[in-house]
Amino acid sequence: MGGGEKWVCEGDANTQFFHLVANGRRRKKTITMLESEGVTITDQNEIREAIYTYYRKLFGVQPETKVTLGDGAWTEHGKLDSHDNASLLKPITEEELKETIFGMKEDTVPGPDGFTVTFYKRFWHIINRAGQI
Repeated sequence: MGGGEKWVCEGDANTQFFHLVANGRRRKKTITMLESEGVTITDQNEIREAIYTYYRKLFGVQPETKVTLGDGAWTEHGKLDSHDNASLLKPITEEELKETIFGMKEDTVPGPDGFTVTFYKRFWHIINRAGQI
């Protein structure tokens, strides 16, 4: 009997064959040793803790960093004059927004909402009338 046929006949039953297969899978997927921070770990509890700690650091809450620039960080040459600053702070006009959207490459996604540029171009007449721009 081949492996597939044997599994059909004996795989679901609580047989020696079932336990051999299950234990073989467990042995194949078990992490027997792990290197963490230059140290080789073989104890299963320590391996579990090292993995937990790694992912907690990777995905956990990061402490807030506060970076500030000193008063003399920008020279007068690098600063914006009041005219440039006013230009950057003025509200975006509807025409500027339309030019930007219609100037973008088709089938790209400009933001995390998943709507493509093609969507915005095709439905501009509705979006524009919504008055939310």
